[in-house]
Amino acid sequence: MASNISEEDKSEELEKAFENGMRLIRGDGIEQSYERAFEILHMAATLGHPESQFVIGLMYDSGKGVEQSFEKAFEWHKKSAEQDYGNAQYRLGQMYERGEGVPASNIESIKWFRLAAEKQHEMTPLGTIFIDPDSTI
Repeated sequence: MASNISEEDKSEELEKAFENGMRLIRGDGIEQSYERAFEILHMAATLGHPESQFVIGLMYDSGKGVEQSFEKAFEWHKKSAEQDYGNAQYRLGQMYERGEGVPASNIESIKWFRLAAEKQHEMTPLGTIFIDPDSTI
């Protein structure tokens, strides 16, 4: 039986899930819960939402809401980066540069940094949630 949900409706639902996950991370009007945020964002990430994939990668990077694992972080950042998400491309460049979750490679690092730069990448506040615990976004 074919699904009656349109791609537009699916996209809207994934975006709502992403926003709900981010509200849980920030504690925006609700009790902050990285664990619950991970559950919601993981569902959206598994269904292909690139921003959710990136945040799941950040959660694995930092160990917030999930056991820290650079290997799993790399997998999620790569899924997002392959969908042309600039923040994930930049993070992959860092991971290859530092050898986090993947063998260090200057060639791969430059490749991913270049792709991010082509989008005029600037690390967005999204990443600061995990880098700066005092972030208010």
